[in-house]
Amino acid sequence: MLGVPGPARNLLTWWSQPWAAGAVACGLALLAGALRAAGSDSFCLDDAYIHLAYAKSLWLGDGLSYNPGDHETGFSSPLWVLVLAPLATLESHVAAVRALGIGLHALLALGAVQLTRRLCGASDEAPDLRAALAGVLLAFDPWLTFSAVSGMEVTLTALCLVWTCRLSLGGKHVAAGALGFACVWCRPESLFFLGPWCGLRFVYERRWQVLVPALGALFALGVWCAYCQLVSGYPWPNTYYKKRGFDLLLGLLYFVLHVLPEQAWAMSAVGVVLAYVAARTRPAVRWVVLAWVVSVLLTAATRTLNLGLLFYNSRYFAICAPLPLIAAACAWPQRARWAALSVGLWLVAVGVLGVRSSALQASQERDIGLLHVEPARWLATRLPADARLAAEGAGALRYYLPRTQRVLDVNGLNDRRVAHAPTPQAALCEVLRSKPTHVALPDEHIAGFQQTLRLSLAKTATAPDYSISVRRSVRHVFIARVLGATDLGQRLCALPWAVSARTDRGAP
Repeated sequence: MLGVPGPARNLLTWWSQPWAAGAVACGLALLAGALRAAGSDSFCLDDAYIHLAYAKSLWLGDGLSYNPGDHETGFSSPLWVLVLAPLATLESHVAAVRALGIGLHALLALGAVQLTRRLCGASDEAPDLRAALAGVLLAFDPWLTFSAVSGMEVTLTALCLVWTCRLSLGGKHVAAGALGFACVWCRPESLFFLGPWCGLRFVYERRWQVLVPALGALFALGVWCAYCQLVSGYPWPNTYYKKRGFDLLLGLLYFVLHVLPEQAWAMSAVGVVLAYVAARTRPAVRWVVLAWVVSVLLTAATRTLNLGLLFYNSRYFAICAPLPLIAAACAWPQRARWAALSVGLWLVAVGVLGVRSSALQASQERDIGLLHVEPARWLATRLPADARLAAEGAGALRYYLPRTQRVLDVNGLNDRRVAHAPTPQAALCEVLRSKPTHVALPDEHIAGFQQTLRLSLAKTATAPDYSISVRRSVRHVFIARVLGATDLGQRLCALPWAVSARTDRGAP
């Protein structure tokens, strides 16, 4: 055991018991998540409302549709949509989704305890205490607690990955295969870790059973691609075609600038050293670390990563964030002095990053409330029953607007015609051909629509310190009624239509 002299020895003896480590980690994870969840009634990304919009359609009997009846593929986490469905129509949906995320965060901390103990092995002198440290450090990890209350699928994906590894290492191959399936239905990028991890284990152990999680993941990917092909005519969801990218150097630069600085194990430097030591001395840990490195490279190489964006892009890497932390815990020093120094440095990093990420979370939640949630609630009481709203960032709008009103996503994430338009002009024309009666568009989109549509401004929503990106700025969303197509719009898109100026009482 990590020898700590004095009265603390009895506490550590109790803490190192197998059942106690998991209980403490779960309890602290619940506490950390609850502290993060206080003080806001919106999420930090509008994408959280996109999942809720699909979940709401599913719960109300409209299937996996965006607008009722249009089965679009504007989401890449079908399992998260299924999990959210019972919560989607609750009045307190934000609190309910956050409570779910916090509960998943606690199970993730428990999974870290279990996986660390398994990776340390029976010959380790202090596997239970190292496992407890992994669970506690994960419970308070700023990036992971941020993810837990974000309304996104990050925590569920990380949970499935950690428990897949734990079950596979424990010989529970059928359960590991089922969870491997679940991993990909949480986020397809899970395969970037599971494939290399299972492959490395197979080379080392020469047992086909270790490939079961990857086979389950591949089967899940096949089912998901078949669904997308059947629904949209394309093998991948709309989100893939809009967000894919192939620039490894840019992706790695993003990882260095915006991902590593958010991880306490890396910023403390302690985790880097310990993960390296563990990988050198323990083959089981080595495969985890190497597979995590491969997953980072593949994620960096296959996504469009904007250097100006923060959590919106960094969440793609967050699904594997527990793995290097767990690897580092497996090599925690046994000498009391070095153990205390390591914990101290790590906790300093947690504190500094925690303050920063809490402030960023609060700022982003305020921005989403100002630019997405409040306009959506305002429009829900003012638009005509048959309105067609062209919008960017169309998660909260689709979630809060009545079901009779249609939302047209100008980015194409929830519209296959726009997503697969060959040029930006063609995408714009696809939106215009849907004959929007109203628009809700930010600064960078409104100019193009003003040139092609005659608009009557009704309301402007403003975020004075927009913090979704690194460079903070004033950002607006303009809400306007469409009076008809301009001459330019008719020439560019051959629009033989004009929208009537009549609106219902109280409509913008």
